[in-house]
Amino acid sequence: MGKYDGVIKTLPKLDKPRSERHDEIRSKLSGLKPAELAFHWAEARREKKSQEATMKGIDDRLFVLAGLLETTYEDEGISSLQVAETGESVSVQFEPYAQVEDRERFRTWCLDNGMERELALPWQTANTLMKEALLAGRPEPDGLKAWIRTKLVLRKK
Repeated sequence: MGKYDGVIKTLPKLDKPRSERHDEIRSKLSGLKPAELAFHWAEARREKKSQEATMKGIDDRLFVLAGLLETTYEDEGISSLQVAETGESVSVQFEPYAQVEDRERFRTWCLDNGMERELALPWQTANTLMKEALLAGRPEPDGLKAWIRTKLVLRKK
């Protein structure tokens, strides 16, 4: 007996959003026996795990290449290069990025600036507040520290 058995039957079932792709997959799999569905689910989990391992390797390679490009572009005094083979361009952009260094000071700043309803401010909001302050010539909000994040952009020709 599971710990939620007493309440599960009293709760409504959450409708999961479906797309055309979901409907297409559902039509291919409907009518299978429970054991066959379980087999396909387990197979999909294994495939996902394998793909995640592959993606981790690609992410690591992209991270290293981005660092090398950032350094090379800086050393060469350039911000963009065109890939001869494809016509795409790879450019480097710099943008400010917020990091909370002192949570309590930042919380106090938020309260002082009318954000009492945002007790758990998403980092995107903190980042936006910091960017707005910098663009307006104000210091970053108390408790935040601005630093530069490098972003590489690939543009098709």
